[in-house]
Amino acid sequence: MSGIKNLFALAVCLLALGLPALKAASGASLRVRVPFDFVVEGHELPAGDYSIEPDSQNGLLIIQGYGSGRVASVFTTPSGSWNGNSSPSLLFSESGGSRVLSRVQFAGGPARLVPAR
Repeated sequence: MSGIKNLFALAVCLLALGLPALKAASGASLRVRVPFDFVVEGHELPAGDYSIEPDSQNGLLIIQGYGSGRVASVFTTPSGSWNGNSSPSLLFSESGGSRVLSRVQFAGGPARLVPAR
């Protein structure tokens, strides 16, 4: 089991160092390269470049693939307190042999938790 945790820690590090890393596009949206297939709200998405855009009114995130045209949306909840110095990041967890998006951190705001399905 620790091997799986190490794999995901490595994947998150690669993701953070990848694209050129995670970079904020206009406003609070992110553009990111995910180097592996992953799942969001039951939707399987292939490895590739994605934009992640929040709707601050209701916690909705829109995840859209560049090139693949794949789109997923998910309602999120805030993770709680935040110190205002956060760097953009994504966190994935393992579930049934799949990598599942579990947390999205936008620059300068609280992280958004993606509910497990």
